[in-house]
Amino acid sequence: SQDAEAAARIGEALRAAGVEVWFDRSELRGGDAWDSQIKKRIHDCALFLPIISAHTDARTEGYFRREWKLATRRLLDIADDAAFLVPVVIDDTHDADARVPEEFLHVQWTRLPGGETSQAFAHRVRQLLGLDPAPLPTANATATGKVGPSARRVGSVRTSSTSLVRRFAIPFIALLLVLGAGAFWYFQSTSDSPAANPVLATVLPVAANDKSIAVLPFADMSAGKDQEYFVDGLSEELLNLLAKLPELRVIGRTSSFQFKGRNEDLRVIGEKLNVAHILEGSVRKSGEKLRITAQLIRASDGSHLWSQRYDRTLDDIFVVQDDIAGEVVKALKLTLLVSTSVTRSRPVNPEAYNLTLQGQFFVERRGQKDLERAVEYFRQARERDPDYAPAWAGLSAAYATQADNGFVPAADGYRRAREAAEKSLALDPQFAAAYLSMGLIQNNYDWDWEGSDANYRKALALEPGKAKALRRVAGQAGNLGRWSEAIDLGKKAIERDPLQPNSYSNHGLSLLGVNRDAEAEAAFRKALELEPDGAFRHQAVGLALVLQGKNDAALREMQQETTETWRLAGLP
Repeated sequence: SQDAEAAARIGEALRAAGVEVWFDRSELRGGDAWDSQIKKRIHDCALFLPIISAHTDARTEGYFRREWKLATRRLLDIADDAAFLVPVVIDDTHDADARVPEEFLHVQWTRLPGGETSQAFAHRVRQLLGLDPAPLPTANATATGKVGPSARRVGSVRTSSTSLVRRFAIPFIALLLVLGAGAFWYFQSTSDSPAANPVLATVLPVAANDKSIAVLPFADMSAGKDQEYFVDGLSEELLNLLAKLPELRVIGRTSSFQFKGRNEDLRVIGEKLNVAHILEGSVRKSGEKLRITAQLIRASDGSHLWSQRYDRTLDDIFVVQDDIAGEVVKALKLTLLVSTSVTRSRPVNPEAYNLTLQGQFFVERRGQKDLERAVEYFRQARERDPDYAPAWAGLSAAYATQADNGFVPAADGYRRAREAAEKSLALDPQFAAAYLSMGLIQNNYDWDWEGSDANYRKALALEPGKAKALRRVAGQAGNLGRWSEAIDLGKKAIERDPLQPNSYSNHGLSLLGVNRDAEAEAAFRKALELEPDGAFRHQAVGLALVLQGKNDAALREMQQETTETWRLAGLP
């Protein structure tokens, strides 16, 4: 606030030069949503002018530091040769001693004492914005001086198109491919051996580990065949329970649910999912009465290791889940199952549980009407049991998915999603799904990648074998430039969800980050094979081809992307 007058002078001078300037002191009023307005402006602006002074140096804490960090995060999406940061010093503060983000030191600063703005500076800003012709960069473009903000960035244009594509396109596609929530798709190829695919050959073990299992969707044996939501929910609950075991490799929902309703040889399923064991079963539900059968099968020969039938009521569903998971642990000679969620320590309203499963069922479908139904089911579950954390976490996921798909205004959808996730965590700090939802909100709406990363890691710590958590932590590690970690986690995500296309897209982007372009191409092609209609799949393959110098092949892929996009949109 002490520098407001100087900032206002700079803003007025730039406006007089025909530059559109947004300055919070003149644009925001009391009661406005400061946080969302400022974040949006930083997200949308063409240039960011931080005002640096003795006043900023003296402040160890301050809201302006958060704004500075938001601006530096945008650099991850901006090419190295593009101007964005234009630091301005309004007194004699020296750049070597200033308490600023490191990224500020990578560009040349401008000194405007007291905010007195020269015509030369205004002209230079117009050049950076493309409003005036810019001079060609020279060898001494990085020399210091009062004029020439961001000269190091502007003066370091590289002629290599490959380099430019690598720096700009990878973060852009990462936002579109890596961090989307993803959908669930059917596996369409029957020939997918590791030897035929270089990516699979490097990330999947040749033989299935004994400590590996796939939980197939249980069959609905109810008289009306109307309990699909309940059966799917029970199967996923068992999967999540087993995912708490660090030593057990549990196949993710996307891959396991590919075989829903398919009468396929279990040995073939074991080979496709690369697991040694399969847990399957059936559910017959009539009112509050349940008959659940479960069997653990050795995939290599189809032999039964354990089977059991449970005749219970809905009130006992958690006990049955724990019993089944416990028997799997015994049969596989694993460490005793870790303690289950805090919500298990209190009675759960059976209606709330049933309604939550219905909500989860419709969230997975992701259509606009489906999500509206999901929200309604979660709300009803919340009304039946206000302290049931899974209902709040499910509501958060539904709201976030609505916002992510543009079905509701983003600000409203993500606000509701955040409130629901916070409520879920307040009720149960050990509920992994709520951390995943919070991380998604921070990533997609806040652009707070460090915060998102922290929440994803909390979810992974609670469920070390959860494929979705591994995939999201891997994607965020890549966004933050931790390539080795991203590649390692990406391999693990593929091992646990080998039929999930987004796992391969994530892994391909990480491989591009370390110039392993041929391997990245193979990963992108695998994602395309699994999801031929997926957005940006051909574009990702094309990017990998460009980086290998295969421009003609890249062009063909890009043209296919356009054709597919038009076809899906119903355009000629």
